Amino acid sequence: MAKQRYGWQSAPREDSDRQFLKLVASRVRLWRVIQVATLVLALSASVSSMNAGQPGPAASTVSLNAAGKQAAYAAVDDWLANDPLNTAGQIVSWDGAHRVSLSDGRGEVSGMRHTLTVHSADGRWWTVEQTIADGHPVGDPSVRLVAVQSDSSTAVEWGHVLADAQASRALTDMAQQWAAAYYGSDAARLKTVMADPDPDAVYQPLMLDGETSVNVGRVAYLDRGKVDRQEKTSDTAVTRVDVTLTPTGGMKAPSQYSYDLLVSDPDGTPRVLAWGAPGTGPDLKEHANRWHADPLVKPDVQENTSDGSSAGDGKTDAGQ
Repeated sequence: MAKQRYGWQSAPREDSDRQFLKLVASRVRLWRVIQVATLVLALSASVSSMNAGQPGPAASTVSLNAAGKQAAYAAVDDWLANDPLNTAGQIVSWDGAHRVSLSDGRGEVSGMRHTLTVHSADGRWWTVEQTIADGHPVGDPSVRLVAVQSDSSTAVEWGHVLADAQASRALTDMAQQWAAAYYGSDAARLKTVMADPDPDAVYQPLMLDGETSVNVGRVAYLDRGKVDRQEKTSDTAVTRVDVTLTPTGGMKAPSQYSYDLLVSDPDGTPRVLAWGAPGTGPDLKEHANRWHADPLVKPDVQENTSDGSSAGDGKTDAGQ
């Protein structure tokens, strides 16, 4: 019987071993609570840092719709007219532009450095860069030779390739249609062949009229687009094509050109997405060859007659 004091019954004293066990148990429970709380806080901080600090996709430094594209094209075309490569050269593609800072003596100004691909009559390929500021060329173009293997149709190594594909009849027909339109003078025809989803898209043909024949070389599925990794196929492919242009009239010898074509749906109804120099196929951007102005028109060649009229139009120089 516990002793009574002041009307309260005093609690019996526990032995020291029991008190020690209770103290240990309480401290263990407290430590577990602290561990759980620490883990929750750590997970919360980790999720927050992933959501807030995770960098988004890097912005591309290359613009495919850059201001000054036409000025760069015209400047390089004029430069080629002076035969700087010691052989005739032809622009075959505009490959984008990136912004650069320039100094005009009074401060920094912004410009765009445009990259174009040029093919010369001796079979070589060149990368030409021209800087444009305020719609005008800055300095002369810079040029570097592009290394292309001699057997360009088959012996070429592409990156980002899943497996080789077969050149279907539809793909061969598409390449032939593209070459005929690209080397011709009808911009509407080239736009139709490209089947660009943008109704306002414009594509500029080379205006090198003649008969074209095409040989389709290697075709490979690219690791981009809709990919089936088990079958190693894709809805996007690259192909090497060799184009032979025989000028009309038979006055000049045929010329040969090679391209990489980026194509969609290679096993179904293929269409050309972009074109560029050999070796560039896997890195081509869709619709990168768009022309951002009215298409150039090949001027009519008219001979003046002795009476001052122009042959074929029945009008005099005065427009009567």
